[in-house]
Amino acid sequence: MDKDQRMTDTIIFVGAGLLIGLIWFKVYVEPREEFLMEVAECMSTVEDQLVTSNGQVDPESSYALCSNIVISNRNEK
Repeated sequence: MDKDQRMTDTIIFVGAGLLIGLIWFKVYVEPREEFLMEVAECMSTVEDQLVTSNGQVDPESSYALCSNIVISNRNEK
C-alpha cells in the first residue's frame, strides 16, 4: 500500500467517524439534553408541592412527575 492510499484511507476513516459522531449528536444527544433541561425546569417549579413528611423533597417522585408532564406536553404538540 503506497503513501497516498494510506492518506486517503485515513481521511475517509476520520471523515466517516466525524459523520457518525455528528449524526449521533443530532439524533440522540440534543433531544435528550432538551428533554432533561425541561424536566429540570419542571422539577424546580414543583419541588414545593412534593415535600415529604420529614421536610425533604423526594427527587424520584419529582422526576417521575415532571418526566410524565414533559412527555405528555410533547405528545400534544
